[in-house]
Amino acid sequence: MKGFLAMTLLRAFCLAVFLPAAVWAQALHTLGEAEAQVPADWAEAGRRGDREVDFTGPGGAYLMVRWWFPDEPLTGHDGELSAETRSFPAGPALVRQSRTGPLVQVTIAFERLNRNGERLLLTVGGSDADPQALEALLLPIAESVRFAGDPASAATVVPQASPGTAASGGRNHHAEGGFSLAIPAGWTIHPVSPDEGHGLVALSPAGDALLHVAVFDLATADTVLLWWDRFLAETAIPTDILGESHDPFAGIEGVAVTLEAEVYPFAGITLPFRRGNAWIFTGSASEGNVMLASLHAADAPPALRQELADMAASFAFGQPAPTATAEAPPPAPAPAAPAAALSAAETLALVASGFEGGCTARDVAGDAFAGALAAMALAPQVVAGCAAGTIEAAVVSLPQDPRQPQAAMLWLRALTAAGGRDVALADPARRLLVLLRADGAAGFRIEVADLAATAPAAHAAAEPTAEPAEPPGQLFAGVESPDWALHLARRGQAEWTRFEGGAFVAEVPAGPDFRVTGLRTTAPIVRLPSASDGFATRLSIDLDTARLDNIVIALVEPGLEDQLDWHDHEVWLAVERDGDVVPELVLAVQQKMQGRMPLPDATALAGLQIEMRPDGLILVSNGTGAVLLEGRLAALPGDGPFHLQISATAPSGEVSALLALRGVRMEDVAVAADADPGALLADAPQEVELFDGRTPGPHFALHGPKGSAPLISVGDGLHVDAAGAALQGLGLFSPEPVIWLDRFGPGASARLRLEFDPAATQGVQVALAASMSYADQEPHRPRALLHWRKVGDAHYLTRTIDTAESLHAVVPGIPAVVDLVLTPEGVQIVAEGFPDDVLPWPVLQSGAGLRLYVLAMGDHDSQAAQMAMRRITLLRMPAAPAVADDLPPSALEPLPVVRLFPDPAAPWEGHGVAGLTFEEAGQFTADGAVVVLAPEGYQGGRAGVLSSAPVAVLDRRLDRTSYRLDFAFDPAATDGAYVTLSQTPQPDMDDSGEIFISLVRQAKGRLAEDWLLHVQGGFYATWTRRIPAAKMAGWDGRLTLRIDRGAATVSLPGITDLHAPDLIGFRKGVSLFATVQSRSFDPYGAAKMTLRSVDGGWITPSGMTARSRLLLMGTKDFDAEEYVRLLRAELEETVP
Repeated sequence: MKGFLAMTLLRAFCLAVFLPAAVWAQALHTLGEAEAQVPADWAEAGRRGDREVDFTGPGGAYLMVRWWFPDEPLTGHDGELSAETRSFPAGPALVRQSRTGPLVQVTIAFERLNRNGERLLLTVGGSDADPQALEALLLPIAESVRFAGDPASAATVVPQASPGTAASGGRNHHAEGGFSLAIPAGWTIHPVSPDEGHGLVALSPAGDALLHVAVFDLATADTVLLWWDRFLAETAIPTDILGESHDPFAGIEGVAVTLEAEVYPFAGITLPFRRGNAWIFTGSASEGNVMLASLHAADAPPALRQELADMAASFAFGQPAPTATAEAPPPAPAPAAPAAALSAAETLALVASGFEGGCTARDVAGDAFAGALAAMALAPQVVAGCAAGTIEAAVVSLPQDPRQPQAAMLWLRALTAAGGRDVALADPARRLLVLLRADGAAGFRIEVADLAATAPAAHAAAEPTAEPAEPPGQLFAGVESPDWALHLARRGQAEWTRFEGGAFVAEVPAGPDFRVTGLRTTAPIVRLPSASDGFATRLSIDLDTARLDNIVIALVEPGLEDQLDWHDHEVWLAVERDGDVVPELVLAVQQKMQGRMPLPDATALAGLQIEMRPDGLILVSNGTGAVLLEGRLAALPGDGPFHLQISATAPSGEVSALLALRGVRMEDVAVAADADPGALLADAPQEVELFDGRTPGPHFALHGPKGSAPLISVGDGLHVDAAGAALQGLGLFSPEPVIWLDRFGPGASARLRLEFDPAATQGVQVALAASMSYADQEPHRPRALLHWRKVGDAHYLTRTIDTAESLHAVVPGIPAVVDLVLTPEGVQIVAEGFPDDVLPWPVLQSGAGLRLYVLAMGDHDSQAAQMAMRRITLLRMPAAPAVADDLPPSALEPLPVVRLFPDPAAPWEGHGVAGLTFEEAGQFTADGAVVVLAPEGYQGGRAGVLSSAPVAVLDRRLDRTSYRLDFAFDPAATDGAYVTLSQTPQPDMDDSGEIFISLVRQAKGRLAEDWLLHVQGGFYATWTRRIPAAKMAGWDGRLTLRIDRGAATVSLPGITDLHAPDLIGFRKGVSLFATVQSRSFDPYGAAKMTLRSVDGGWITPSGMTARSRLLLMGTKDFDAEEYVRLLRAELEETVP
């Protein structure tokens, strides 16, 4: 049975998204982020996970519901009978009728996108059917569609769980199933009837976790496996396997699997999350077959996880054993009588005393906040508005002690019910106040206080965490310390630990896998640096490498004690030995592998250091300075600071683990403030080391075809030496720009210095490219290619700018140092014996961002790829402050600038995108500005305005000057803006835009409070610039767009420019419409944006004359007679 179940695990996981599903709910069907009501006489015929579900109906009709990526138009095809957009409760949708031969179909395609950018399609069809009749069948289903976050339809019949029986605590005996288990008091028990079996569901008090038990006769062995298949196909659809065990559980032989899963309703019970963790055990005993399954949120507190594990482990066939009396323990002393519960009025009075302005009670009946709390099983005795209406308060009986770890969903629901205001929940029996603040990294913050104490003031700022004046230094010295506690998980044992000889020793014998045994800091003390910090965090781990086998070093958030490090880590470093194979050193961040290397000799870990830098780089090195592994911190790390956990942990069964820890130090290592090549260049020059030869570093990645990484080595320089690989492009490249041409006016320069070992270098190609590309692609245009190589006894240099004819030269040899000098005049290569003329390159303008490629390259694929590069440095010199000169005469008016928004003659249209409407998110003010406050729950949080007329008509004047658009935002009322220009006037220009500009404040993560300016003109034409919060503090709300032929420059005046070349849509004969929308940081987060005005006009060129001004006024305003007069006057002055 055990081996059979192991094979079944694979079958269940692989078939979960393909297995036909039975109809668990006869009316409501869920598909990913949508649900719909389907008539009961339509049978679910097949399902592909949360991607597609098919139904068969009366008379041979069929219904398909699926998520579809909009990679082609839905209309305009042969056989189309009609197509029109209509409104539905879930948002606008295209209704299309078509006929192909005898097949008639009606499709309804909703405009709202899911998180993957896909649209929901409903298609009903039949042979020679009446299209109107099919549409009549489909319309009620479309009317019932609801997306995640939408209010439920009043007509929707949602399958409900039975009320359930409250568990009284102790063991619960299921007479029909012949089993028992211990269910804590407060949980509810719900019956379940598996096919040919018996079962139940135990639901947690907060409704945020469940344990399912199903038993079957031995004579029906397949039924338990079919039930497992069904559970994986319909309730817990696997997205990743976290672990697998073949150990007996609860004394029963079987197999268990732990999964990340998409979670769907089970037995009428809907858990308050869509993604979570599932644990499923299936086994066989002499009494029968059993399946145990638990579901909980990924961030479920340890106490809840432990309750689930304890319940599952208490399962036993047969009746519970009678309580022993002969050796009953003496009764525990009676607890002290609790204080009498406060009355609702007394409770509210204590709450009001803590808030400035007190509290004003409201009638519970008919109150929206009270009703929402009641729906959450928190029926309030009193509700009130406190602190001048900024806090919603209620007197309730909380289901759990708020001081104990618990799921956050209850608090999040309460905040949602309060419409984003802070919430105060007072429990009179516990005499506790829970204050929920609508801020913090998790979206909210929880404060618990005794009601007898003074409640926190309504507007009191949170006290900042005290920072130590000096870095902590020595954390552990090999002896017992109150700052460290045992770290035991998965049956790890304290008896396997000891202190001896100035070291903590954990010795785990061979046996079941994991059995974590080690130490953890009692307080969270490790802080990850943010991008704006001037220091790196370095951990030095002193290990006895002679006593080292299967260890784990992890950073873990608070509240996750006694858990397996892998499930909850932020940073994870391990030495893993599985059997007799060579051990490996493995680095991971948030369960994503960053790197691994063989570790045949553990002495390589002597002097182990883990350094986490503000640029996001993680360096794992040893006492010799050699970098062993390199990784990247997560862009959105967990809430720090973190506990440090160091343990002996075996990665598989029947493998031992050994740790001898002698010491731990933590220190802050200063990082130069100007070490980032993306820093905004000020008045002073900046020199930065891009590549130090130790690792690829934060800016570079390996370049070459798939599978070529072993041919490239980094450490004491970059080394490539591969026969027959001279055209494979082996080397390094920067996925993002590393050369930013800030303040790039006359006198400015960027000097790139590359240092090589000539004796180990046969050929080098250096490329500067504006657009991005991938590791196995050649640099995309626009680009500058510089290629020097040895062919026989001769050496050659080739220089190529974009599509211009290449320039070839014979050079004396492979140089040790090559400088590439970029100036507004062009590209110059400076090396011994190389031609030093300057090659013009139009890309070199202020604000340009260039990617860098350094590749071992020859002339023919029969040649070897051979290159040794030691170092790359960059020196940026800003231009001197510009001096205005050559301006038009003072009597000559500049070219006109037109107010485009607000414009009463051509009003802009308010709109929303992805299901959001302008009515619920935006409004126009009396002075014509548009204010958008987009709520959560809509992709991108996008609402704004669309121009009713073109904002730019590009004509022959584009050959003489540039066109500029000036957008004026309210900086205090804008945290995200999204500007798009398109030749097609439509609210959502994502599929037709010529340029996309977003400016968004980062709400959390390593870049918290900084802003990202992103410009995109095509798939590869994309650039992103980080702007520190300190710089944006002085932003006056202006954003300008300068349009040139084939290029554009986006500017935040006084802060930075971003130049985007190779924009083919910016050409003569093009008219451009604009949308200006809000843009959220989170994919479905809230956003705010206030647009005051938009101005447009041609830029007055330097040296403009009266005659050239006439040419720049456009055809409509061109005065031919005046032009001839001015021309004649000029001729009279110049012709003798």
